Amino acid sequence: MVVIAHIRFPGLFGDIIWKATAYTVPIFLMIAGYFSFGKKTDTIKRRLKQIAFVFLWAYASHFIFGVTKHLIKHDLLTWLAEKFTWKSPFDYILWGYVSFASPLWYLIIMVEVYAFWYFVVRAEKERFVLRLLPLLLVTYVGVAVFIETADMPWYYCNLFFVRGLSFFLLGYYLRTEEAQKLLHLKRYQLILLTVFGFTIIVTPTAFGLPIKFGDAGLIPCVLGLFALALQEPEKGICRPLEFIGDKLSLYIYVFHLIIGGNIILKICNFLHVSVSEEIYAWFRPVLAVIMTTIFSAVLYYGLEFLKKRKPLRA
Repeated sequence: MVVIAHIRFPGLFGDIIWKATAYTVPIFLMIAGYFSFGKKTDTIKRRLKQIAFVFLWAYASHFIFGVTKHLIKHDLLTWLAEKFTWKSPFDYILWGYVSFASPLWYLIIMVEVYAFWYFVVRAEKERFVLRLLPLLLVTYVGVAVFIETADMPWYYCNLFFVRGLSFFLLGYYLRTEEAQKLLHLKRYQLILLTVFGFTIIVTPTAFGLPIKFGDAGLIPCVLGLFALALQEPEKGICRPLEFIGDKLSLYIYVFHLIIGGNIILKICNFLHVSVSEEIYAWFRPVLAVIMTTIFSAVLYYGLEFLKKRKPLRA
């Protein structure tokens, strides 16, 4: 879903699918919040370092690819001047916006959320901050609806306390005693809650409504999905998807835009496949999913082989 959010299908169908993928990042943030419940500062600090390290190597991967690409095109200095201006640090910190690697905004927001939560836990103010959850969720919906309706840049909604902290706290809340009533709803009720949320999410796009209120549906949607998962924590969809989620998802997330946005285009040009035809626009997201998954599997098994390989003795 993350891949086809960034490498979209064409037309109205593509717009609807793109909106339907909006639940993905809130779910990631909720997972982080859920597993931060009751954790001490040493655990939060360790996770902060881990996510910061992931961001650094992901950023380096995109940067190296960009430099290589524009060296070949003989316009490296122009690219560097466009992508690195005096505004860049502010874009990174405020919105998590990296112009040459836009999906990495999630990692920046997670670094900021974990850093904030470290000081919250250190001050033992978890319950106090949790009381802000309703206000933060309302703020998120209001800001998101305003920005999309006004057709402003999407990343303006990425202030860490607007998008990041709100869904992090929502996941945290689901570990509390107060949330148990929701978790004990019947299965069909949670499915209806999820479907209701998805309906709200896609309705403004599907019908071309002037007010883009779709983000209001994210809250019931992710609550329903998360509660369903918590009711049956051992239930999976199928082993291949579990393997992809467990072992390959990080690599897919980091490299999908490089592969789907650049390498597939180069392969098509090499094979003299026209990328101006509409059929290409329909197959490109599918190709991106397949090729990124294969690349991630090769990378995973390659790294596993290097880990298991015994060092040579003198």
